[in-house]
Amino acid sequence: MPKDYEGGTLMLCSMLPRIRYLEVGRMLLKQKEVVQPKIRAISKSHIAHRPPQKWATGVVSPIDPLAIPAIRATGWCLDIDDLSREPRHGPHFNELRRVLYQIQNHKQAWPCLHPVNKDEVPDYYNVITTPMDLSTMEERLIHDSYHAPRDFFDDLKLVFSNCRQYNDATTVYNKCAVRLEKYMWSLIKEVPEWFDLLEE
Repeated sequence: MPKDYEGGTLMLCSMLPRIRYLEVGRMLLKQKEVVQPKIRAISKSHIAHRPPQKWATGVVSPIDPLAIPAIRATGWCLDIDDLSREPRHGPHFNELRRVLYQIQNHKQAWPCLHPVNKDEVPDYYNVITTPMDLSTMEERLIHDSYHAPRDFFDDLKLVFSNCRQYNDATTVYNKCAVRLEKYMWSLIKEVPEWFDLLEE
């Protein structure tokens, strides 16, 4: 049955004869009866713990968290709390991720996105002894292998130098590497803290 909404588009709704729409509420209740016991079998989310008795007076004094049975039941410990407060990545992670994302999405980046396939280019790894590519850099960045921006850009420059070393200057691969490296330097210039990298 078509419906026309002011300011909207024409829509078409169809009813499926095999679905008993008037029975949906009862069907959902039956599903709930079946699903909830399965959830309770593997989860403790349905268990409600009462607060400590000493809190009933309205005076809350310092308390050892592990003295509360409900907290002990979760498996929580101070080490977990300290770990949760630690930053997931280093202080330069977001900036480096932004740069890598922009490099990866540059129209000239396609030759550098993934490791060179040795089946397609058999002698590549004989010529290039320290291979590097943008997907490998992404993995290294995620695993905090770059302790400083300089380490990150050293790998990025290695990507370009490898490409230029293996491919003749007249090839599209070499030209892509040259243009991509120029783009890298322009990104470095956007961050004052990285100006020392321009002096190399």
